[in-house]
Amino acid sequence: MDTPLISQSCHVRKPSRPKKGPISKYSQIWQNLEQKLTAYHVEKHEQLIRSVLQFFSSGCDQKQENIPTAMIRLGSSVSDHSGVFGELSNQLHKVTPLICRLSPVDCTSLSGILQKMFNEFIAVLNLDDEPKIKRALISFENLVQIYKLVACEQPGMTCGSPRKRKTSKFRLGAKKFIIIIEDVTSVKTTILEDLSQILKTHLEEMDTCLVFGISSTAQHIHKILSLRCASNLFIRSFSSPPVEETLNGIFDLLVLNRDFPFKLEPELFNWMTDFVLYHDFSLKTMLHILRVALTIHLEKVDPKTIYSMCNPGTDHEIDKAMLLNSDNDSLRENLANVLVSLAGLRPGIFKNCFLSLQKKFFVDSAIFRKTEQVIRLLSANELRQRLQEHVAPRKSGEIADKLRGFCDCLGQDGLDENLSEAAENDSKQFTSRSEWKQAMLESARKKRTTKLDLIREDIISFLKDQAKNVLTLADLPHAEHIYIGNVSELRAMFAPTLRTTLNRALATPSSVLSCHCCRVKSAEASACLPPISIVYKLHLECGKMINVYDMLLSYQSVREDDSEVSIAEFLRALRELQVLGYVKPTTRKMDHLQRLTWGSC
Repeated sequence: MDTPLISQSCHVRKPSRPKKGPISKYSQIWQNLEQKLTAYHVEKHEQLIRSVLQFFSSGCDQKQENIPTAMIRLGSSVSDHSGVFGELSNQLHKVTPLICRLSPVDCTSLSGILQKMFNEFIAVLNLDDEPKIKRALISFENLVQIYKLVACEQPGMTCGSPRKRKTSKFRLGAKKFIIIIEDVTSVKTTILEDLSQILKTHLEEMDTCLVFGISSTAQHIHKILSLRCASNLFIRSFSSPPVEETLNGIFDLLVLNRDFPFKLEPELFNWMTDFVLYHDFSLKTMLHILRVALTIHLEKVDPKTIYSMCNPGTDHEIDKAMLLNSDNDSLRENLANVLVSLAGLRPGIFKNCFLSLQKKFFVDSAIFRKTEQVIRLLSANELRQRLQEHVAPRKSGEIADKLRGFCDCLGQDGLDENLSEAAENDSKQFTSRSEWKQAMLESARKKRTTKLDLIREDIISFLKDQAKNVLTLADLPHAEHIYIGNVSELRAMFAPTLRTTLNRALATPSSVLSCHCCRVKSAEASACLPPISIVYKLHLECGKMINVYDMLLSYQSVREDDSEVSIAEFLRALRELQVLGYVKPTTRKMDHLQRLTWGSC
């Protein structure tokens, strides 16, 4: 046997590091945007958390006859309650480590609340071997004794027994015991009354504070808390920032952000605003919608184009389109600020004005017509003052320089002089008193023209010309790559018509699951379909009353399986149809169900 040559042997080489593709670059940009949105959301609630900390650290130092209570109103459309209370709990640990955070599941009974308090105290003791407390020993009297053991001894003080000295990690100084109830509206009134009465009874022995979270108005709290409960509390109300203010900040990050290469179409941003404002104002929901919108958009865009957009200098044509889009956004931003300043609109209208500027006939919109009416009604001093307020923070620019010229014209004298009357009087000679009287009547009917009117018309014509210079999405190059749309697809995903969506998903599961084996006609039943889809199609073939046993036989014949697993799948699918509201039990016959739908396959 010949000896193998070295050239025929296998050599192991370290592979080269793979190059970063466009997806990794996109992931980095998305992470930066997500971090900015999260940081902004936390920043908006910092003032609220700081106020609550100040209330518990300084406002509750003196002994109170009632229990100090912080009422936090977060708004009905804000669903990130757990995140806000999680951050509040972390910050409250600076005041005291004795914090008991109660969710709606823990507040179903008074014994459940007490059990949660015991668990928190045992966790604070930080024992090596946590003891199992018997249910009979769980009471408020024993809770007070544990509180004295944990919180009322001096720091560094230990017990005499060596064994106890080993098991006990540390002792705390005199600390407050803060109980956080995230949603006070989900707690029964009787439980709140009993809890407040018991805590007030032991208030001298156990320094207790409460935090209530509410998603409604301040007037609604009087309906939740009875007079007996409210008389035991010293309540101070704290409010979260308005939702509109938060949305304006998110608008600046999503639309006015120059670092993010992709932009949102006006229709998409308006739909997102309506969805999160009236349905679910949650940062998680907004980030999820943005992530899905970007994913759908990137599937339709060429990867080379994405790479060129994320890496300036790669493609000259893409760079030119991005620069033109940036200049167009700057023009829209400046013009929107001018219109808001001149019309005296509230700052929240800036968002609508900025988005409407990209429409084709913005000059005919309600915002521009209102601005035009206000300009014609303002006096010279008021118009000049509003122009100066807008021009003052802006140093240079075509719009700013032109507005400064208008300010200089408005500062001249003789703005109220009637130019048309003076011209006619100079050129016309009167031979009789009747001719002069007739000329005066005609001039009274004519519109009075002054220098101020001419300046107003010049301002309006200048704004119209600037609005016409704004490029729409149809005029911008590569707008289909830069701007994210897909409003219809996102609306079908996040805000669908419930009954229509359920019927389509159950009749044709392939439209939801993207599975090739489930591609059958809506009237056909196949063994490869999910159990709930088969049962749904079988119930459409039944009358008003459904025989469960006959349906089971039909289900087994479709699945070609009569095992116990098949029976369990059938019963679970039938129960799911009952939860969805398609069938319900009936008292007429024990083995029958009543159908709640109409129609057939």
